[in-house]
Amino acid sequence: MKNIPLLRDRLQVLESMGLAMEKILSPSPSKPNPILQAAQQGNPWFTEAELLRSIGALRPWLKSERLLQWLNHEGMPEEPFIPKTIGIIMAGNIPLVNFLDALAVWLSGNKALIKLSSSDAILLPYFVQESGMPESMVEFVDRKLTGYDAVVATGSANSNRYFEYYFRQVPHILRSSRSSAALLNGDESSSDLMQLGKDVFSYYGLGCRNVSHLLLPSNYDFEPMIQCWKESFSHVGLHSRYMNNYDYQKAVLLVANIPFIDGEFFLLTKSNALASPVSVIHYSYYDEYNTMLDWKEKNELQCCVGTTHIPFGGSQEPDLLDYPDEVNLMHFLKGLQPKSK
Repeated sequence: MKNIPLLRDRLQVLESMGLAMEKILSPSPSKPNPILQAAQQGNPWFTEAELLRSIGALRPWLKSERLLQWLNHEGMPEEPFIPKTIGIIMAGNIPLVNFLDALAVWLSGNKALIKLSSSDAILLPYFVQESGMPESMVEFVDRKLTGYDAVVATGSANSNRYFEYYFRQVPHILRSSRSSAALLNGDESSSDLMQLGKDVFSYYGLGCRNVSHLLLPSNYDFEPMIQCWKESFSHVGLHSRYMNNYDYQKAVLLVANIPFIDGEFFLLTKSNALASPVSVIHYSYYDEYNTMLDWKEKNELQCCVGTTHIPFGGSQEPDLLDYPDEVNLMHFLKGLQPKSK
């Protein structure tokens, strides 16, 4: 492996990547951005608004001061004793969904060997190219990973069974599908409900941090929520694939004679299931606060939104320390280094 740049040079590369994101976020009003257009052609779910939402959430990370704070917080050395090659298998459900994995590898002084999802194969290579990142820090592959020291892989439950076998002989982090929930007390303001709508409808509900289940007090009044969401998120219903899902799921509920509340572009139905199909939000009730806490502990949530949890509207704006599945990625990378005497 060629020498990994020193920390100061890595920070400069990542700062340059942030500037490239800044340019995307400040588009010319008269000229469509070809990179955004290419990303949309590769995945119809990646509308311009959702692409900009993802890039806008990541841009604040790429500042030297914030990155150094992250390193120091995790007790990471500025330079690893032995740089490692970390294989990263990325998902493609929302734009740049596994960016944190690559960022941690780069910042910690290792090389990222990246297998992109075909659903999200445009943005990351573009930002890598624009940053001037040297080949010693990154390599993209379209084949099976080889020559890695450890692996971080994200996929479905089925693909994870394959990952478990294939990567069994190297250190690994394997992530499967998770879902998120919101805990409501019934006293939420119209502003709270509007922000909650962002947690539900951002990226058309395709992210693991999207709220797919509402835990509610008994006798919850749905009307304020429904009216708020109709007023603020009706644009979601303009997406043909999303509405195809809505029509299909509505038909399924009708045929199965399952009660539901029709929001015209979303469906609310009572269920104990945490995950829900696109356009459907599950809900269940709690009787007392302790019961609510018990429910939260029994379910493997990606994140939880509510007054005493992540603020409403904040599920899709994670911090650098909000590691997926609550597995500390920096500690994993640090553990690959020889133990100091």
